[in-house]
Amino acid sequence: MRIRKINLAGYRGVRGPIEIPCGPAFTVISGRNGSGKSSICDSLEFVLTGTLQRYQEESERGERISDYLWWRGKPAVPNHSVVLEFEERDGTTFTLGRVQDSDGKTGQIDRLCYRNVAPPDWVNQLCLTTIIRDETIAKLSTDQPERERYEFVLQAIGLASSVAVESNTSEITKYLNAIEAEARTIYDQRRQAVESLTFELSRARISATKASEESITRLRQLYRQELENPLADLSDLTKTIAQRIAHERTRIEALTKLKSKKDALDEEIQRLNSSDHQEQIRSLEFQRDQMHKNLEATKERLDALKRARTGQEAAAPTLTSLALIREHGGKVGLQGGKCPLCGSAVSAGNFDAHLKLLDETVHQGSETLAGLVREENEVKRQYESGRMELDTLSAAVVEARNHGETLDKQMKALEKEAQQIGARVDVASLSLEVSRASENIVSLNEDLTVVEAYAAIHRVTELSESLKGAQQSALSAEKQLSTVIRARTTTQEVADAAKRVSNEIVRERLAFLKPLFLELCDRIRPHSEWPEIDFLLRGDVRPFLSFMIGESMNPRFVFSSGQRRALGLAFLLAVHLSRGWCRLETLILDDPVQHVDDYRALHLVETLAGLRMLGRQIICTVEDPALADLLCRRLRSSAREPGIRVDLGYEPGEGVQVETRRIIPEFRAAFLAAD
Repeated sequence: MRIRKINLAGYRGVRGPIEIPCGPAFTVISGRNGSGKSSICDSLEFVLTGTLQRYQEESERGERISDYLWWRGKPAVPNHSVVLEFEERDGTTFTLGRVQDSDGKTGQIDRLCYRNVAPPDWVNQLCLTTIIRDETIAKLSTDQPERERYEFVLQAIGLASSVAVESNTSEITKYLNAIEAEARTIYDQRRQAVESLTFELSRARISATKASEESITRLRQLYRQELENPLADLSDLTKTIAQRIAHERTRIEALTKLKSKKDALDEEIQRLNSSDHQEQIRSLEFQRDQMHKNLEATKERLDALKRARTGQEAAAPTLTSLALIREHGGKVGLQGGKCPLCGSAVSAGNFDAHLKLLDETVHQGSETLAGLVREENEVKRQYESGRMELDTLSAAVVEARNHGETLDKQMKALEKEAQQIGARVDVASLSLEVSRASENIVSLNEDLTVVEAYAAIHRVTELSESLKGAQQSALSAEKQLSTVIRARTTTQEVADAAKRVSNEIVRERLAFLKPLFLELCDRIRPHSEWPEIDFLLRGDVRPFLSFMIGESMNPRFVFSSGQRRALGLAFLLAVHLSRGWCRLETLILDDPVQHVDDYRALHLVETLAGLRMLGRQIICTVEDPALADLLCRRLRSSAREPGIRVDLGYEPGEGVQVETRRIIPEFRAAFLAAD
């Protein structure tokens, strides 16, 4: 079965509608980046799955690939559809397609495979192994972890049942592990119940030996006032004794607090009546009186300074006038040998001496006033400080004399508190009350022990029955746990055996894949110095598929990125050719030489030519027109199975356009004629 043609309209970058004819032999699609080559390759996956798997994990700004599957440009288009037409070997055709807002499901999709041998997710495997993209070559081969690479090969070549066996046995083991954990928990709980009941039964038997019918009758008589019914049951008697114990403990706590307070008051009263305390009061009174005398002397000195300052301030206007006379006399000077103020004749020396005398008089008066003000402020500060100290000493004297009255009030309050609990404020009496209450608690605890012991006589029978039932339950849980452990062990052994047998089958099937892989590696030649490349299946229970070069070297860490892609191409082509379940004989390559050098690109072309001769339909997109020409020559068109060359372009507003499409003529051999 092959693809006959692809019709696109309103899909991705295709405004369309456009039709891509697919030759029975090959179709080479050429175009620059953005001309729609990848969209054509993606059309098969979109028709089969309704999405593009390589974009599924990507999102940006809350948008996903599903928002961009259809044409979003302007002008809008009325038709959004992707339709692929397939042709069977007998010439019959059928179509699969999708339109916008439709799931596109059809029963004819099963015609692409042999359902009885196809893997469960055959649609996904068909897309992965039919469409070989540049970005997925290394991802699905050399860069894939060994375990995932193994599972990928099993799924792709139709050996998924081996994985299913492993998965099923793993699920059974997990289930039995959970059952075992639950059974072990139940067993532990029941064993703990047996241990707890055994301990309680032993204690009840010991307690039962301390009780008798006479002792219970005595206790009922003793507590008959608290019991509403003289024949009350044991729980009422236990409750009554427990209440008395609580009452006595509360009383001990209150008596202890009273005794502590009384001790503190007695100690304070003793200190108050001591000679040291009286001497302290006399010392405080002496300091207070002395401070009072000093304060009066300071007050008299302050008053004297105030009077002196007032007198000096009264003379201030005279000093001001003298200063003005001095200033004007100095400015005017002698007038014809006469004083400018009084007009008397005076010599220049006497005039200057008189001016100097005026300066000294004014300066001395100012200094005196300033000194008085400073001294007055200092004395005032001393006075205020002394007055505060006097107040403090007076308060201390009052407090010391009134402390006795405070202690008397505290003692009366303590006596009132003692009366409320029926005690006297006396240290010896309080100590005696505490001792009596403690003895009562001891006696009550003994009575409580007797009651509990009598109750234990009846509880021994109950506990014995409960213990017997718990032992039987624990024995049943132990048997169940043993059964689950045996089942889990057996299941694990069966699972390991099944895995080993399954892996042997897988090894046999992979043995058929290996020669094909080696042949493809030899044709593509990923590395010139390491021509021999092999893959190794290791692990019996959990297999891994590894690539190997030389003496167990890993090509993933030896080859360059381009060489790894070449190796990956050989691996994926081998997997593609090994799909016995797939009826579609089409290989789609989306620009496979994008990161491969020209040397290996030429070897890939020759390899594709070999696949073409095996009957595969090749659909290959490339960017380089020269490489497209080379592919058209080497893939060999024939009259019965022609090849097609399609050139794509892109026009803004119109989208992807088919610029040219032509059938590649059959290659004919020619010989030079001899002269």
